[in-house]
Amino acid sequence: MAPITKVKQSNTESLPAFIPDDMVAVFIGATSGIGEATLKQFVIAAKGKSPRVYVVGRSAVKSAPLLEELQRTDPAAKIEFIEKDGSLLQDIEAATSLIRKSETKVDLLFISIGFISFEGRIETSEGLEPSMTTRFYSRALAIQQLLPS
Repeated sequence: MAPITKVKQSNTESLPAFIPDDMVAVFIGATSGIGEATLKQFVIAAKGKSPRVYVVGRSAVKSAPLLEELQRTDPAAKIEFIEKDGSLLQDIEAATSLIRKSETKVDLLFISIGFISFEGRIETSEGLEPSMTTRFYSRALAIQQLLPS
């Protein structure tokens, strides 16, 4: 296994060369964990290339510090938060619709939404089980909606 210092060096030196100017990136569920870490690293790698980044998450208030950090990292980046619940298909439909109205293409789609319940089966307002929705249905719908037409 490669040492972590070598991996970080490679990412810092090589990754930016593969990111085009004005790249459009969509992160669904990137407000914590692996998604948040990936989002931060993307903004660092795309610094100075004027990326347009859409972050879909449940709470704009809770995500405000993250968004401020991202904007400080790259002031040239256009970062837009879309407050929607990834466990609701209607919210995924609404979020992707907003993105499609603003963009002609999406270069990167990163989906890291998830849900786990320790209380047994619960259902969303749409009558679906949220862990199934976040693992399968929302992901498939987002991909379908953001494919080129």
